[in-house]
Amino acid sequence: MPLLKKDIFYFNFYERQVIPNYFGELFLGKEKIYQRSAIDAKPGNQGYLLTLFPSYLNLEIYNKTGYYHKKINENKIIGNAIVLNEFESINDFMTRHLKSKYRKNTRRFINRLESCFNISYRMFFGEISESDYNDLMEILKEMIVSRFKEIDESHFALPQWENTKESCRTLIHEKKCSMLVIYHDDKPIDITLSYHFNGIFYSGISSFDIDYSKFGLGHISIYKELEWALDNDYKFFDLTYGGNTYKKLWSNCDYLFENHIFGKKKSISGLLVFTVSILYVQLKKLLKKLNVHLLYLYLKNSLSPKKNQKNKSLSPKMEYSVEHFSCPIDPALKLDFENIDISSKTSGIVLRPIYDFLYVNQEKYNNITLAKQNLQNNSFYILGEKKWAKVSTNNEKI
Repeated sequence: MPLLKKDIFYFNFYERQVIPNYFGELFLGKEKIYQRSAIDAKPGNQGYLLTLFPSYLNLEIYNKTGYYHKKINENKIIGNAIVLNEFESINDFMTRHLKSKYRKNTRRFINRLESCFNISYRMFFGEISESDYNDLMEILKEMIVSRFKEIDESHFALPQWENTKESCRTLIHEKKCSMLVIYHDDKPIDITLSYHFNGIFYSGISSFDIDYSKFGLGHISIYKELEWALDNDYKFFDLTYGGNTYKKLWSNCDYLFENHIFGKKKSISGLLVFTVSILYVQLKKLLKKLNVHLLYLYLKNSLSPKKNQKNKSLSPKMEYSVEHFSCPIDPALKLDFENIDISSKTSGIVLRPIYDFLYVNQEKYNNITLAKQNLQNNSFYILGEKKWAKVSTNNEKI
């Protein structure tokens, strides 16, 4: 048995539902949400180093009087969350917490999405078929890849994707995980994979179809998950840390992360492990404060030419320009039109300007017509009931 046992708490706790075997009790605020029996507790190591422990939780280890304990806060990692106890419903939360501007924006996003498309929402919790699960996980992965390729960043979930996929279906059936899906007709356009533990709702992995970017799907998915959590008497909604700034708009509670260090009393090795672990954590904290970790990442990326070259060799981004018109279209121009099937995967149509047109002009998806002129291979027209637009692309042929 090693002298020191290390545990990264945050992701193991939610995404794997693993609680270190030396934990005796776990509290959300003052409310006990977990207790391990004395039979299951196995605090046999000389020391323990627990990292990424969120400050909204409190812990007691088994046989705590037998161990030294030191808590050290992390630098520069701040999480966002919503304490749900004080709100009765989503409308109550929107009215009392969100500023008028953001409240109106969120409702506009929802109303505009639902008026432009045939939209439905489904929360998979407790049951999901194997075929639905596999299809949705594959679509979620494709959404993440497309979205993060567009902003030229990596996503934390992709390296462990197969492990996540393997575990989450079981967790959904055990009601320890959920999947919220927003559909346009039968097409998923936003998917969020979340985790649950005794009244805590943890919003985990999410992404959306980038063609629908104009509609604020990130805000809508938070709204729908929050509505579900309030309807089901959840106490705490963890929006996680980092990433999108809009999390701060929804949050009414910020939290920090802590390192907890334990060393066995009446033991020279326990005291040694305890002391060295404190020095180790404090050194890491100092290096982060000096931004040494950013220098390391910069050098690591700079010395990876193969990876950079691979990114440059990806297919070129589809470029387009849009001309908007509010005047009636020339009937003579329409004589040269050939209609395009928007649902055809071989049409070469770029969808984002079409959906942007719907959002801006409040047109219905089912009421627009797409057309092209016979001699113009790289452009097409969007014909709405009120307005129309011409889209020119770098695609050789539409």
